[in-house]
Amino acid sequence: MGKPVVHWEITARDPRRLESFYRQMFDWHVDETPIAYRRVDTGADGITGGFAETDGSWPSGALFYVQVDDLRSYVDKAERLGASTLLPPTDMPDASRIAIIRDPEGVRVGLMERQ
Repeated sequence: MGKPVVHWEITARDPRRLESFYRQMFDWHVDETPIAYRRVDTGADGITGGFAETDGSWPSGALFYVQVDDLRSYVDKAERLGASTLLPPTDMPDASRIAIIRDPEGVRVGLMERQ
């Protein structure tokens, strides 16, 4: 099995500002649910994504998630290869599990295991 990029998110201290930018830039529709993570409908087929609010404990920026078949083993492998774990394996409401690592150069990468 390949390891496709399956999700993206843009994190920001003021996600509403960025949501407005991307709405105007690309005509994206952003879910109006008042929560810290809001899904985006880009109006096309492709990888899903959304905006996530950060309180400053996470940097603003873009993050992509790679689908893996055994989340724990990939987190362990990443650490053996010099990465650090920012978010350990965590269950999500949609039955997926995610983790976030920081690679040896400092880039944040999400890992996702779908049930």
